[in-house]
Amino acid sequence: MKLVRYRQDGVTSYGALEDGLIYSIVGGVFANDLIRGEPVGGSEAVEWLPPCEPQTITSIGANYASRCRENNLAIPTEPGRGDRFYIPPEALTGPGGLIRIPTHESRVEYGGELGIVMRRTCRNVTVEQAHDFILGYTIIQNVWAKDPPGSTRPAPQRIRAYHTFCPAGPCIVTGLDASDLAWETRVNGVIRQQARTSEMLFGPAEIVANISTWHTLQPGDLIQCGTASGVGLLKPGDVCEVTFEGIGVLRNWAVASEDMQALDLVWIEYRGG
Repeated sequence: MKLVRYRQDGVTSYGALEDGLIYSIVGGVFANDLIRGEPVGGSEAVEWLPPCEPQTITSIGANYASRCRENNLAIPTEPGRGDRFYIPPEALTGPGGLIRIPTHESRVEYGGELGIVMRRTCRNVTVEQAHDFILGYTIIQNVWAKDPPGSTRPAPQRIRAYHTFCPAGPCIVTGLDASDLAWETRVNGVIRQQARTSEMLFGPAEIVANISTWHTLQPGDLIQCGTASGVGLLKPGDVCEVTFEGIGVLRNWAVASEDMQALDLVWIEYRGG
């Protein structure tokens, strides 16, 4: 099932997307059994929102060997070892939303990622148990501002997030085998990243199990699974599209914006890069 979150006539709801129509969800999106209800309207007549409302967004970096090589980082021995942090939920924006690039930032980068959305409260679970706690998968376009080489700013302040720097969507797909999905990132129609989720050093179940040993995950929480090589600059005027097999396309536009204040990233571990 493809789950969407949308606003219609001022009311925010979850729904099931099928053949261009949105249907209500009987009993709620986090129920043990998802039941499709009555149609509520066409997908083109609603405002698409980020697909979930997380209490926390946990980012697991260095999860593709290609990205580790590109960033001169050692291969981690566990998910995100040395490169994991929380992103404020205020950074979320939905499909079709604008990525607002602060005019005072000289370097802003992109990276497509698989997103995990949690269904149940999750603490100290095993790899074998982890899938039972996952609602489904979505697409994330991770965006960050980064100091140029030679910066004297204390680490890890050299990497910053802003409002709209975490586009997610267009939907959450339940029951999806995410072990070997093809995906790519295009900027202005040109392929910049191309990989498969089978290239991830740690899969979704390993990531969830690991996080659950040091953080209690809640329903709707979002996990970024890391990006592959091909990270590059994102500039005002760019159109960025991330496509994942079995999920869809997340498309966002970058624009220049003034007077934006950085959001506080909470680093769990940081090793630079």
